[in-house]
Amino acid sequence: MKITRPAYKDCLYVCRHLRLQDRAEVLATHWSKDASDLAHPIAFSREPLAWCMHGIDGEPVCLLGANQLWPGMWAPWAMATPRFDEIGWAVTRFVKRTMIPAMVDLGFNRAECRTLETNTDAQRWLERLGAIRESENPRVGRDNQTFFTYVFYPENCRRDLYSRG
Repeated sequence: MKITRPAYKDCLYVCRHLRLQDRAEVLATHWSKDASDLAHPIAFSREPLAWCMHGIDGEPVCLLGANQLWPGMWAPWAMATPRFDEIGWAVTRFVKRTMIPAMVDLGFNRAECRTLETNTDAQRWLERLGAIRESENPRVGRDNQTFFTYVFYPENCRRDLYSRG
């Protein structure tokens, strides 16, 4: 797996080729359904925690990061193409060994993200990373979809920071 900063062409590629469950989740919470409108803010963000994960052949597969909303509060995010399973374990290790420790170093108190009720793959992955399902949020999506809020606290992540898997 190759890891880079998210260049626009890579962001656009991933946004145009999202897994069905990621596409449903992302489009439920964005103003536009246009892939370029999704890719642009990721590619041109000044956030330090943003990456593009590429498959062994160099094709962009996953966009991943965390935005600091205010001091101590973070919003992690990820989206991927159907090839995510090819690099999923490597991405998981990267999050545990690099992304979460970077958030700890930057003083995170809480990180929260939302996942579409039907996106069970994302929910299992978040729990594997140490997130806790905090709440069910009905009628959050543009078409009244239900979302779950998952939270990370530093003390819940520390046990997983450097573990394999």
